[in-house]
Amino acid sequence: MPNMSTVKTSLIVLNVIAVLSGLGLAIVGLIMMIKFSDILAVTGRDTVLANTMKLTVVLGWAIAATGFYGIHGVVRGSYSLIVLYVFLLVVLIAFQLAMAAFLFHSSDRNPYREVERLEIAFDQAFLRSTVSSERIDRFQATYGCCGKRSFRDWQIDGGRIPKSCCVEGSSDASCRSFAEGCTQILEKYIHHVTKGLGIGLLLLAAINFVALMSASCFANGIKNQLT
Repeated sequence: MPNMSTVKTSLIVLNVIAVLSGLGLAIVGLIMMIKFSDILAVTGRDTVLANTMKLTVVLGWAIAATGFYGIHGVVRGSYSLIVLYVFLLVVLIAFQLAMAAFLFHSSDRNPYREVERLEIAFDQAFLRSTVSSERIDRFQATYGCCGKRSFRDWQIDGGRIPKSCCVEGSSDASCRSFAEGCTQILEKYIHHVTKGLGIGLLLLAAINFVALMSASCFANGIKNQLT
């Protein structure tokens, strides 16, 4: 069995990493909510992207809280606290793996519900719905895109390309529209966000698994000392 002091030091280091990673994950989730607020305003808050952001924040706090608890248990050298810490790690790792698998599956699914709702919002904007037009204008200007698939979507039935489609610096008379359509931009965002978070969760699960093994050794060491 490894030296108890070595295992104790390793556990403290691993839990400090877990606390920092958890807080970082929660902050990333909050930043995503702010950054993608225009997307959520159009696609709704019951989609995979929206729920992923919420789960990221909750999971980040859970990882950080478990890390704090692990440090407390190790410093106290309490067998019962370490056993409970091991149980929490098992639950946390299982949830991380399940969420990572869900994200990898979601990153490749097609069509995305978010894209379908964006297309509906565009259809309403084409019909000159005021609320939808404002949201679409904000979306196009924020993410540098034009139309559902291209600027030509606005020219159907003699329509005009809105100013929100124009590249900054171009005049209204000679508007240089963004090259990509907004559904293409949204598809890329969803794919990269879900896959990136899935990889991040696997890395965090690996750190927690090492902590689980170390905590199990530490608990056995404490038990042996008590008997």
